[in-house]
Amino acid sequence: MPKPVSALISKLDSPDTAGYFAEALACYKAKAYRSCVVMIHSAVFMKLRKYVADLAELGLPGAEAALSEVVALERDKGNYESKIFAFLNREILEEDQRKFLKILQITRNDLAHASKRESSEMEARALLDDSIKYVLGPQKVRAGEFVPLLVRHLARRDFFPDRSIASVSLVVKAELSELEGEEAYARLLSQVAAAAELPGKDVRPELVGGEEAMMIASMNAEDFLCGLLSEEALTPSEPSWERRMRNAIFKRQASRKLTVKGHGYLISLISVRPSLIQDLDPAFRMRLDQLFSGIFHETQDLPHPDSSRHPGCLLQALLSRYSTEFVREHFPLTLDILIERFWSDENVAQAILDATLGEKLCGRMILHLLSCGQKGEAEAAKIVRRFDDELSAQIAAPASAKLIEAFNDVKFAGSPLQNGDFFAIPKIRNLARNYVLKEMPGLIGSLGLERVPPPTSPMERAMLRNPAAFSTVSTKDPHQDPARPQDEEGDGRAPQQAPAPS
Repeated sequence: MPKPVSALISKLDSPDTAGYFAEALACYKAKAYRSCVVMIHSAVFMKLRKYVADLAELGLPGAEAALSEVVALERDKGNYESKIFAFLNREILEEDQRKFLKILQITRNDLAHASKRESSEMEARALLDDSIKYVLGPQKVRAGEFVPLLVRHLARRDFFPDRSIASVSLVVKAELSELEGEEAYARLLSQVAAAAELPGKDVRPELVGGEEAMMIASMNAEDFLCGLLSEEALTPSEPSWERRMRNAIFKRQASRKLTVKGHGYLISLISVRPSLIQDLDPAFRMRLDQLFSGIFHETQDLPHPDSSRHPGCLLQALLSRYSTEFVREHFPLTLDILIERFWSDENVAQAILDATLGEKLCGRMILHLLSCGQKGEAEAAKIVRRFDDELSAQIAAPASAKLIEAFNDVKFAGSPLQNGDFFAIPKIRNLARNYVLKEMPGLIGSLGLERVPPPTSPMERAMLRNPAAFSTVSTKDPHQDPARPQDEEGDGRAPQQAPAPS
């Protein structure tokens, strides 16, 4: 049984300052139903007009322009209701509100027409009740209002108190409490992803608060999306955020251009949840491989090892979900650029070895040692000491000998590896030594695979291993490589060298 009509006024969300709703009730009680509907219309659009003004004050995109149009129409005694409805319908309203407002406008226009159609008690009472339900009474936060304001607040430097996954998840959880429904979630993902892509868009920074605000918003949007994925682990729901994100972000990008500046956040999403790419078309995975290799080609300084943007984190995430064959097949360009540029990072090197690409890693270090100085030797030495077990298990014997030869170069005289006769990398040393003893035993000494008896200085060790490099005999063949010793007969021919790694 419906409540008495006089009780409706107590359900208003805000005071009836213009008295329109009170007048609508008075008309209803007096059975002037046509006038009642007209007053309901006035009360509803008075509330919506104030709502647009509030949104403009909060800085919601487009609200200020809509308010300016409304004010101009008010001044000229024009019909501003259509402008209010057009703006709110585009940015804020949900389906149930749209239906109510369309019915209200059509009914009010019919009643105001020259035909002077009358309304009925049932029609007037239904519009009174619905006006409270959809506009005049307390309203939940609508996605159309919440999401644009959330995106605006993403430009705040303090949006996340810190970047830990626990802190990010708490903030995301609090924000999600304001939303419900698949339409709201789809709008959230679409607009937050758009904010994450801001750096790659052709947009003037001043339109989004300036260059700094744009970069902060992009970074916060990326963290927010990662938080959505971690949030799923805290409060599981169906359909999952992973599935929503795959459909709303990854599959949406399948026909769009991916840019290095705008789509780096996809690295973070895959690092957090590698299963996002599981059901994607292989052609799109190829485009992701091209994107990631392009991003890492332009990366100057690696982020913190725990960062979801770190290439080692990305590669380890992929390997945790897929086979090494899958990763090597679908992300060859990414693997190549990581080996080329970031082999000296221990986290990247570990991931490369987990992908069983030790042979390529070894070949890259050999090329590096041929052209680098003492600092470069220390970088390579750090990697071979750290990964002696894994590297020795993945490289062929000739490659190990070539690696020892590169470390044994005279320009690295005095290095810890040379001084220690390579016992700091026992498994690689043993692999190389066994190969050289079998294939070219005459090179054992010159490759530093024999312990030099003390007390010998670093320079003396270098002279023993590379006498030709220190020779001043003028009769030496000018074409002889000064860095390689002559053979035992002294005929000027260089000894056999270990072949290059395959």
